[in-house]
Amino acid sequence: METTAANGENSRTAAILESLDVAAILIDLDDTVTHLNEQAALILGIDRERILGRSFYDLEDDNSHYVNVRAALRRALGYPRGEQQAEVSLHVRGRDHTYLLKPARLRLDDETPFGTMITLHDLTYLRDKERARANLIATLSSELKTPLTSLSLAIELLQR
Repeated sequence: METTAANGENSRTAAILESLDVAAILIDLDDTVTHLNEQAALILGIDRERILGRSFYDLEDDNSHYVNVRAALRRALGYPRGEQQAEVSLHVRGRDHTYLLKPARLRLDDETPFGTMITLHDLTYLRDKERARANLIATLSSELKTPLTSLSLAIELLQR
């Protein structure tokens, strides 16, 4: 009976993770990966079956995506609570992406910890918009400088 309830709970947790718009990894108190959604597996570049049930910190060091995410997680966990986040840049699906990694400690109602959920939010779209805005401002500034310089010279000539 307990096994059926645990399987049902695992299925619900997996369904919730798959429905998220962000990459998510669940690790228990022993740092064992208990769940991860498809987006997280794609970003890490690791087959889901190879990572489930293994310690998050003891996976292969030959996978640069995993190594970068692991380093970002360690950086984030070094910050004070409430500020625990880190950016990580990865080349995924033929394009450079920037992700915001956020670890969240998971606790029961009685404040008993039972694990950590790591989320990776894709900031690439926002970074692209920031770059486009900066380029637009630089272009407009340059375009305005030329006529203003001409007007300034004309005014100076008229004053003489």
